[in-house]
Amino acid sequence: FITHSSFYELGSGFETKKEFVFVQVNPGAGNYTWIDYDSSGTKEISEFEPAIFQDQANYVRVLTPSTQFIKTKNNQYSSSLFLRPAVILKGKKGFYAGLSRFSNQIAYSIDWKSIVNDVLQAANPFVVEISDTAVFGLNRSFRNAFFFNQNSSVFALTLNTIRTGGKIFSNNGFEYRSNTFNELVMRLKI
Repeated sequence: FITHSSFYELGSGFETKKEFVFVQVNPGAGNYTWIDYDSSGTKEISEFEPAIFQDQANYVRVLTPSTQFIKTKNNQYSSSLFLRPAVILKGKKGFYAGLSRFSNQIAYSIDWKSIVNDVLQAANPFVVEISDTAVFGLNRSFRNAFFFNQNSSVFALTLNTIRTGGKIFSNNGFEYRSNTFNELVMRLKI
């Protein structure tokens, strides 16, 4: 009925500072666009954005090597939970038969590096805020899959929700990314 797994790891080490530069390429061949927010005519790192339209994608981001190292505390945590009522409601009638057609799977993971000195704070993966300046790097993901008739070969529905977020610290400052994805998948055998 319930399947659960978890992984937790705590460590420390050194990370190189990442430095990015944006290089102009042929129109449409890049991933980024430059928007002169302050009308200065100077291309500043904070003025490059992911291009929405391909004809605006005139820059690529290039990682340049760095010799600067930062001491970090590392924390990785992942967990998954799968609920399947059909396992304990097998052969039931009425409401319980309908309930047995549903199942849900949840997965969460976080991998972060920080420059905090407090070991207890570095050891807790649940209080990480992406805006915290002590967070050196962060990758976080949440996935929920809600199933109806998951094992049916005739008809099934799946509602997926995926949220990801990340933060990278570089010589140029912080870069944040987040993405939310929702989809409804229907399987029908004709």
